[in-house]
Formats: sequence, C-alpha cells, structure tokens
Amino acid sequence: DDLTSASDREVSLDDHSVAVERAADKLARRCLPEDLLAQVRLAAYWHDVGKLDERFQVMLRQGDDVAAASADAPLAKSASIPASPARRRAIREASGLPENFRHEMLSAQLAERHAPLPANDQDADLILHLIASHHGHAGPFAPVSPDPTPPSISGLLGSEQVDLGATQRAALAAPHRIDS
Repeated sequence: DDLTSASDREVSLDDHSVAVERAADKLARRCLPEDLLAQVRLAAYWHDVGKLDERFQVMLRQGDDVAAASADAPLAKSASIPASPARRRAIREASGLPENFRHEMLSAQLAERHAPLPANDQDADLILHLIASHHGHAGPFAPVSPDPTPPSISGLLGSEQVDLGATQRAALAAPHRIDS
C-alpha cells in the first residue's frame, strides 16, 4: 500500500532519491563487488521516478488535487497516512490510479527511456529489475493493473527531464505483460 509510505514530514522526490542513492551506496560497498556499485546507485536514484504520475501525487497529498497541482515539487513521501485501510483505498480511487497500480513498474519504464543506462545490456537489465522489484512486486511478474488512459508524465528528477506523452505511455506494453 503506497499510502503507508510516509514520514513525519513531506519528502520531495529529489531529496528522497538522493538519500536512497546514498544509503544504497553505503550498504552496497559493504557487501557487493565494486563492479556492481554503479548499477545499485543508479537503480536507487531512479527507483521512485514513477511517482511523477500526477495521480500518484494526488494520492500522496491525501486526495487533494489542488495541492498536488500547485505544489512546488513532487513528493516521494507523505507527511501522514490515514489509519483506515478504507480511507486509503478511497484516496487511491479518488486519485484515478487503477487498482494494483505500482509506481515502481512505471519507474522502470521511465528509467528505461530517460536514465543514463549503461550500454551493457546485462547491467541495464539489472538496473531496471532492481527498480521494478524494489517493493517485491516483480518476482517475476508485476501485478495486473490495466491502465487504458494513463496521463502524460512530465517532470524533473534532479536535473534529468522526464517526459512521456499519454499516447506513448498507453502504447507501452503493460508491466504485467510477459513482453514488457
């Protein structure tokens, strides 16, 4: 439940991405070979870029579409969460996100198109898998979540411009499909 991901304050997507990249680097240096560190750092930095979906931003702002539209920066974490599962479900439904939507699947799709992935296919695939699986919902398949009319995505992750038009996005293989 993405609405259970909250802190005691709002955390911007940029701040969260940098903090997770730093934490992943510290952990990876203790237990992984040097030749995997860059992949782990890149996956950590791009892991939540799917939260740029305007519907996700509405959800992180407790269903307040005006607050989401007028925000200075996209969020990665909400300041609070409703205690009631029914209220969390109502917020998700009001946001327009389809049932079973997983931001990490969109993050992998956006990273595939916008992240500075290495030319080596194995390393690029590892990065995309780490992004898609960071909440454990891609082992091996993503949850089925039809999204026939997704909105366009436009925003920044740090200094990287991330754009994906609604038509382009709708034409992508759904993350739950075997050919995604």
